[in-house]
Amino acid sequence: MDAWRSYRLWMIIPALLSLILSFLIVACMDEDSRAVDATKWLTSYYKTYPPNLEWVSINITIDGNGQLVVDVLVPDEGQVDLIKSRPRIEQAYIVRMACPPKNAEVWTIISANQVLWMNLLEKTSGGLFKQFTGSSCKR
Repeated sequence: MDAWRSYRLWMIIPALLSLILSFLIVACMDEDSRAVDATKWLTSYYKTYPPNLEWVSINITIDGNGQLVVDVLVPDEGQVDLIKSRPRIEQAYIVRMACPPKNAEVWTIISANQVLWMNLLEKTSGGLFKQFTGSSCKR
C-alpha cells in the first residue's frame, strides 16, 4: 500500500499542521503580553529611579515589532549639545546610562528576542520633542 494514499496519513497531516500553527500563535501572544508587562514594570521603575537627575522618561511604548521603546527627554540644551558633539559610539554609551541595570527584573520579563530601545529627545523651538540619538540596552 502506498503511504501517500493512506487515509490515516492524510488525517494526521492537517492535525499536525493545526497543532504547529496553534503553538506559533500562542508564542506570539506570549511575547505581546510580556511586552505589556515589561512596559508596566518600566513605568514603575522610571518613576522610582529616573534615568538621570535631570532627564525625564516621558513615554514607554511597544512598537509594531513588539520591541520596547523608552523616550527620555534631556531638558538641558548644554547636555544635548555635548552629547551631539560626541562620536556615535560614545553617544550609544551615554544613552545606555539611562537603561535599567543588568540585574533588573525587566530582563526576566521580556523574551530573548525582544529589544529595549532608548531614545534621547530634545525640545525643539516649537515646543515639540525630537529624537537626537538612540541605542539598544545591553542585557
